[in-house]
Amino acid sequence: MGNNIKAMMRYWRSSLADAARMTIDPKKAGEDGINVTIGALKMGRLNPEQTKILLEKAANSSGKNSPGQKQGDIQVTLIPLVMNIKFEHGFEKGGLPKVLLPLCIPAKLNEEGRLTPSTGFPWIPRNHLPAVLDSDHYSVGSVERLDEFLTKHKEHHEQWSAYWEYTLRLFKYVTNQGLHEFHLPEYGRAEQGIVTIETSVVARHILMLYDELMKKKEQDYPALLQRYASLEDAVLLSLLSKEEQIKQSAFHIGQMSNEFSISPSQRETMHHFLNMGHGDILAVNGPPGTGKTTLLQSIVSTLWVTHAAEGGEPPIILAASTNNQAVTNVIDSFGQVTEKDAPYTDPSLIGRWIPGIKSYGLYLPRSLSPKEQTAYSKKYHITDTYEGQFPQQIEEAAKLEEKETFFLKKFNTYTKLNTQDLQVALEELHRRLLETLSEISKGIMLFEQMVQMKTRLEEKYGTFDLEQLTRELQHTLKQKNTGKGELLLILKEWSGSMPFWMKWLSWTSSIQTKMYLHNAAFFHERNIKIVEEHLGNHKRIEVEFQDRLRQIAVDIKGIEEQLQVVGEDRMLWNNLKVAWEQWHAVYPYLNIDLKNDTSLIEELDKTLRFNAFKLATHYWEARWLMEMKTKQPRQNKDYYSETAHLAKWRRYCKLTPCLVSTLHMTPNYFRTGKEPLFEAIDLLIIDEAGQVSPEVAAPTFSLAKKSVIVGDVLQIEPVWSITSSIDTANLCDCKVIDVMNGEAYEAVSDKGICASSGSVMRIAQRASRYQRYEEIRGMFLSEHRRCVSEIIQYCNELAYKGKLQPLRPSVKDFPLPHMGYAHIKGTPMLKTGSRCNPKEAQAIVEWIKANQNRLLAYYNEPRILKGEKPLTVRELFGIVTPFTAQKNELKRWLNNAGLGEITAGTVHALQGAERQIVIFSPVYSYNDNNFFFDKGESMLNVAVSRAKDSFLVFGNMKIFDQASLKPSGILAKFLFEKSENQLNVVKKER
Repeated sequence: MGNNIKAMMRYWRSSLADAARMTIDPKKAGEDGINVTIGALKMGRLNPEQTKILLEKAANSSGKNSPGQKQGDIQVTLIPLVMNIKFEHGFEKGGLPKVLLPLCIPAKLNEEGRLTPSTGFPWIPRNHLPAVLDSDHYSVGSVERLDEFLTKHKEHHEQWSAYWEYTLRLFKYVTNQGLHEFHLPEYGRAEQGIVTIETSVVARHILMLYDELMKKKEQDYPALLQRYASLEDAVLLSLLSKEEQIKQSAFHIGQMSNEFSISPSQRETMHHFLNMGHGDILAVNGPPGTGKTTLLQSIVSTLWVTHAAEGGEPPIILAASTNNQAVTNVIDSFGQVTEKDAPYTDPSLIGRWIPGIKSYGLYLPRSLSPKEQTAYSKKYHITDTYEGQFPQQIEEAAKLEEKETFFLKKFNTYTKLNTQDLQVALEELHRRLLETLSEISKGIMLFEQMVQMKTRLEEKYGTFDLEQLTRELQHTLKQKNTGKGELLLILKEWSGSMPFWMKWLSWTSSIQTKMYLHNAAFFHERNIKIVEEHLGNHKRIEVEFQDRLRQIAVDIKGIEEQLQVVGEDRMLWNNLKVAWEQWHAVYPYLNIDLKNDTSLIEELDKTLRFNAFKLATHYWEARWLMEMKTKQPRQNKDYYSETAHLAKWRRYCKLTPCLVSTLHMTPNYFRTGKEPLFEAIDLLIIDEAGQVSPEVAAPTFSLAKKSVIVGDVLQIEPVWSITSSIDTANLCDCKVIDVMNGEAYEAVSDKGICASSGSVMRIAQRASRYQRYEEIRGMFLSEHRRCVSEIIQYCNELAYKGKLQPLRPSVKDFPLPHMGYAHIKGTPMLKTGSRCNPKEAQAIVEWIKANQNRLLAYYNEPRILKGEKPLTVRELFGIVTPFTAQKNELKRWLNNAGLGEITAGTVHALQGAERQIVIFSPVYSYNDNNFFFDKGESMLNVAVSRAKDSFLVFGNMKIFDQASLKPSGILAKFLFEKSENQLNVVKKER
């Protein structure tokens, strides 16, 4: 196993191409293909007319041939079985795909109509083989059975008859049915199959970018791509110290909202993001409800403000993910930014100063139908590769003068100036922005100095109240001087009290006795302690007095020196306090506590950082208006150059700082038509990266300079489209591994790079230079605000090993248990290749029907009093189940009860979403074992963490064993913790 980046590119491209082939769209297959009998496929021969049609289709399709094919050969996919949904009483069976294509055979077709084996293996589409988390698809077998067969039978066949027999054996092994007798209860079998040309429609833009990269020398690959594709883990750096983070906070200069400050772990992540360099990747582990989108907004706003301050062009920031749900969650967040009225925010600064802008995000979607364009445009700013939609509307030349007038009116209201000169407005906004940033920097510098000096004074003196310390030292000095004077007087008095002859004769014993008695009486009367042995010797007494006087002199000198040092420190401290108080006086609304060394940094989020973001927003709006006056017409010869494309994106980013797209579409947007725009993106953000397979994202890293990867490997995994057997073959063919065996596969699989088991998040963790916790590389968001503590503590114990910090307390007098259950003794059954439990579905829907009114009243009465929008039934409830068949059963019951708006499905249905109450339908009975939701932490972690206030299980509770350490066993411990957790739905029975 080497570290050949180009080998990784070949491997990922092959994996993506295989995955694209293995996800067949029935509609597309029908459009691109022709109908053929199974007999013709078995013989490996098409008639001349069929061959001509396919060759012509292939000639009109881009990327039709794979390298190395001889002239005339085209790659085709054979689909011998086409299964059509049956109708009952004139209606389709609900919730099922209309068409199933359960077997696909890769082959090559020559000009004579002869079929020959392809280099790949036959396959059953992965969406018909249940994954760890059952998604919304019809199952005809298991991926384990397919993998078992391919592991045992890796042989390639040259002869068509042997290849056909191999395919029949594979199909029967996986489905337990032969090809000719294959049937499904809900489907009828078409008389003919399909032969279609191979096209990778969904992945074609990614594949094209891979092809461009394959033309480059490995040493010319962009730094970020090299970091992502490396098999070597990044060298770890130490986390920033507290002092370093305070310094770094001066570069955190933008916040999109003034409602809340970011959390400590978000702030720590932000400070480490600000330390990133070119080609760096920062992994951010974001468990559910920990504020991932808030962090992303902070990152985007800070970069936007930084570039505005520099006076250059805005950054190109792209947020991407693998599916539309994840992407729309991101674009939604940029359209729902809170800007509240507050004493610390000038109301005239809030909002946008160009009419028609409703979001800080611009959505770059796939090609949309006119109907879709209308629907999307109501919610988002969208564009296309032809600069249509929002850019076309906002850049309409006829309305630019109107926009400039509107802008200047807003500007004059804010500044109290009266100018009609856009350049004057631009310069004034920039001046005020720089002034605000200077104030942020000055405040942090002063606060940092205050905190540091306070710490130093406490370490040096035990206090930072130097006024009190000075008074104490002066009092001590006065006492010392008084003591010295008193001691000198006593010494003088003592010397005069003793007859001279007594001193002369002090050597005699009788005189020594008299002297002893005299001195003892003298010093006792004055409360002076003298060493007893010295009382009979006046010379020793004199020496003792001199020693005491010398010590007092030393003490006095020490106190005087300390007073001088304290005086100097007091002057420094007082000068610093004066400077700090003068700065703070300008911002009296800042609630700052010097005992909390992050209080200023937190307060700045809602105040000066927000103000800086708004000033930058309006600065960029002014820049956009200025640029529109000189924008080149589309027919200009340089319009499609790299320079022009970059100028276009930077123009868009003056109004919408974050571009949002899927990873499948990003390569199409960031190319000139001929060449990719390598390293055009200043910051690539990938969200929900734990759900993204590594080959889907890899080439997009070549388009960016650095990347923040956000995700959670303990939630939904990628939907891997190829098996480990095919994956191992690809790894070996592309020279990523040297031998095709399980040990070699495991070695690279552990690195997260594999198309059958890896994810972008796992790669990002290895590529990240920072590690917050020993068990997991990258930063970690820990403050959880979605669920009440009783709910999230389950996830904390199950998946996060106590790293989450629950911040939502229990709800007082809540009408349901936060973790509850109803024992439903239903009977599970197999249906459509999946499982369902009608009695469970019925009980859930009947319970919702019976309780919806009181629960809606509980939530909505206080909301209505506050003038807030009431919750709907859809927003209140969500239902999660492991199985598609149960999802369909639930939908049937919900529709019959008039509750069809409630979301019911597998965990994918509530991806990135939340509900007040989530109900889980496990489906299994006591006689079952090896539960789907016990195969890993993911399913129950996701299901439980969707619930804000209550997570309820409706099912046979005997399947939950408190003694088990499996996910269901840990859940049992929480469910059965209190007797009141049981709902009175049916007769109590356990």
